[in-house]
Amino acid sequence: MLVGSQLTYVQTGQHADGNTAVTTLDTFGPAVVHVGDDQTQLFYVLPPQLDINVNTNFEYAIDRNAVTTNTFLTTQVYEINGTASTATPEPAAWTLIISGLSAIALRRRNS
Repeated sequence: MLVGSQLTYVQTGQHADGNTAVTTLDTFGPAVVHVGDDQTQLFYVLPPQLDINVNTNFEYAIDRNAVTTNTFLTTQVYEINGTASTATPEPAAWTLIISGLSAIALRRRNS
């Protein structure tokens, strides 16, 4: 019995897709420009300097596979609750028992 299913993606590679975006930013001093990978470093532009920043972004396509994980219930535990009854024969069974004993008695008598 299927009890769960999960879809995940696994990266299998990447390749440049050819798309690029080039931007330029001209800053005249006096000014401060944030630089670095995380933009936490400062670059001071003194007067009358000109700072020209050229940013080129290269786009990459990510190859991936969809992976589905299914979870199945392979065992199950049952609990049965109830009460025990005594092994007393039903009233209709007494008739059969008496008939059987009578038949045995008659057969022995005729023998």
